[in-house]
Amino acid sequence: MESSLREQFIPYKLALKLKQLGFIEPCVGYFSQLASQSSGWDIVEPDEPFTKWYRKGMVLLPLWQQAFDWFRSKYNLFGTIVISGQDDWQYYVHDLNARSLIYSGHIRFSYENQHTIYEDTRLALLNKLIELLNK
Repeated sequence: MESSLREQFIPYKLALKLKQLGFIEPCVGYFSQLASQSSGWDIVEPDEPFTKWYRKGMVLLPLWQQAFDWFRSKYNLFGTIVISGQDDWQYYVHDLNARSLIYSGHIRFSYENQHTIYEDTRLALLNKLIELLNK
């Protein structure tokens, strides 16, 4: 699979953490048995219903947006990413029930991360959402 398409899906370690939190949503595929040692995954035929191929214990292959949507719909936690100034990317977690901000973090821009700053911030946001539920 091309790297640009690969980047649309969350990494195996985060998918495993989502599974432990109860993530069972229709996805385009799942991680293969060797995924923890490599980046192996299996894509399912688009017309094949989720209930037909899903087996208990599978580590599903969600898109980043699916993961963020799941936190919002299941736990009422909403994450956002914004650029703050010239060299800072902020990420926020809001509790939609309380209508309040419950976490704010940032990633500083540098020449080393200039091409991955958004991806680094997105990763930090998803890790924070997972961490908040594990408290």
